[in-house]
Amino acid sequence: MCPAAAFTSLDPSLMDHALEVNGPGAEIVLGAATSQGCDPVIHVSTMSVIFPPTGSKLSGDDPVHGGGNPYNASKAVAEEYARSLQDKGHPISIIYPTGVTGPTDLGLNVLAANLVPTLQSEIMMSLSSGGWCLVDVRDLASGIVGLLHAEMDLNVM
Repeated sequence: MCPAAAFTSLDPSLMDHALEVNGPGAEIVLGAATSQGCDPVIHVSTMSVIFPPTGSKLSGDDPVHGGGNPYNASKAVAEEYARSLQDKGHPISIIYPTGVTGPTDLGLNVLAANLVPTLQSEIMMSLSSGGWCLVDVRDLASGIVGLLHAEMDLNVM
């Protein structure tokens, strides 16, 4: 089972709605999946909950961060719940995508809202320190399908 539902919005007046939806929604869906014995269960988190890393690279073992905006805070609540289920032995794999985009993701999306101002500013993006993290939604979907069919214990990706 792979619940990937979350509320996102670029409208600041709607961002608080993420706090009402994302954490409680994850608790309902992940709780139902584990109580019914689903295996595997894949939790789609976000890289923002483990950023900045504690070491030189991001790791699913990094502590959860929830600051910055209501969306990040809501995803942190969901992440903490998913990790608590893992700690109890439930077969939950967690993935941390960021910068998800695809061929039909047109217009002012979250990625464009962040990328355009960066490119218009005098800030240089340094490729030697990580660059800009992007993933094509088709590649993300392929990775999720791979996890659904994996025959090994994969808790954090």
